[in-house]
Amino acid sequence: MNTKIKTTALVCAALFAVTACSSNGESGPDINPTNPITPTKPTTPTKPTTPTTPAQPTTPETPAKPTTPETPAKPTTPTTPAKPTTPSQPTPSTAVGGNAMTSTNASYNTAKYVTPQGKMNASVTIDGRKIDLSKANAAFIFYRETAPTEDKMSTRQTVLSGRKYSHVQFGAQTVGIISPTYQPTLHHDSFAIGNITPTSGADAMPTSGKASYVGDAILLQGAAYTTSTSKFNVDFGRKTISGLIGYVNDIPVSGKISGSSFSGEQDGIRMKGNFFGPKAAELGGVFSAEHDGGVYQGSFGAKKQ
Repeated sequence: MNTKIKTTALVCAALFAVTACSSNGESGPDINPTNPITPTKPTTPTKPTTPTTPAQPTTPETPAKPTTPETPAKPTTPTTPAKPTTPSQPTPSTAVGGNAMTSTNASYNTAKYVTPQGKMNASVTIDGRKIDLSKANAAFIFYRETAPTEDKMSTRQTVLSGRKYSHVQFGAQTVGIISPTYQPTLHHDSFAIGNITPTSGADAMPTSGKASYVGDAILLQGAAYTTSTSKFNVDFGRKTISGLIGYVNDIPVSGKISGSSFSGEQDGIRMKGNFFGPKAAELGGVFSAEHDGGVYQGSFGAKKQ
């Protein structure tokens, strides 16, 4: 009995559920078999989209060839540096020198030229005999001294030019030597020494023009010294010099110029000298002469006027 009731209840519940569904407007299974529902045609499935052919991978750009490095410019050949300017040649240093003459016993025939050694205002040596020049500036024109020789057997007589001259010093000295037989031999030395005019540079010898010189002289006649005057005319272009040594009978001298020196011999009169100081400011020399019955030896100096 209970089982029958349960079955009936289940059937009723199922029917209730179907009715309820129809009342909600939903399509349920048609319980009326006489009007079957025509099934909807299935939608033709859309053809699957042809898959896009994947783009070919981009061909990588051929990398640009590396730029050929520019050939570096050849280094500029360095300019050969200019040769340094040769500095102006300094004015040649003034040479010290001059001329001398020596004789024995005041004899013209024995007079000869020799080269003096030394410096003005110090001393000069002639043919081995030394003359002290340190006292010359004690006088303006001439300094004289008479003194015994070193062996005190004779007398030494000296005459020197004074401070009147700036570039030359001239003079003379006589020294007696006693022989074993007590016979004296007198040595006479004359000289002119100083700062010789250079032949190039700012202070060089003139090469043109004329000039006159006036000065002084020392003469030895016999055994005595006499001081006198001198004057000269110089033609630098023609390279000639002429002048007079003053005395009772003036002694004419003349010669030719060579470089900074001059010399000449005429009518028994010989002379030899130099120009001294910048641009031949002074001159000086030595001479020997057999003139108008007299025999002379000496030295001279003069300043450009």
